[in-house]
Amino acid sequence: MPKANNEYKKYVYFKIPKEEWEQIEKSQKDISYKDLIRYKTLYKISKEPKQEGAKEAAKYRKARNDMKFFKTLERIYNSLFKNEIKSNKKLTIYKLAKETGLPYPTAKRFWNEYNLNNWIEQFEKDPSSLKTFLHQELAESLVYAGKK
Repeated sequence: MPKANNEYKKYVYFKIPKEEWEQIEKSQKDISYKDLIRYKTLYKISKEPKQEGAKEAAKYRKARNDMKFFKTLERIYNSLFKNEIKSNKKLTIYKLAKETGLPYPTAKRFWNEYNLNNWIEQFEKDPSSLKTFLHQELAESLVYAGKK
């Protein structure tokens, strides 16, 4: 039995059904190459739904965060105090993260992914460009968030 972490790298692990493993142990026979391929395929098949589910969950999480950012942008640029916001302070990644309540790295990813520097100039000129931003940039997030 390996004791150190680096010794685990010397072994190959397979997910073998318990009944088959018991038969192999009883008969003390070697495992054929075809059986190894079959076990590997069975293991892959058992992992794929989990991986697909994780990818889908990540898309839903991203969509939910994108919608939070959009709602914050909408609140800032369609509010009654938008003139006050424009004159005093410019929106930054830090302020966006703080207003949304999401972590700074998530806000930075959103800012860079959708090139908000250019969009913010348009939002300040014409707040109706928020709808264009929503349907042009956040189309996939709209689908995953279940919005219309």
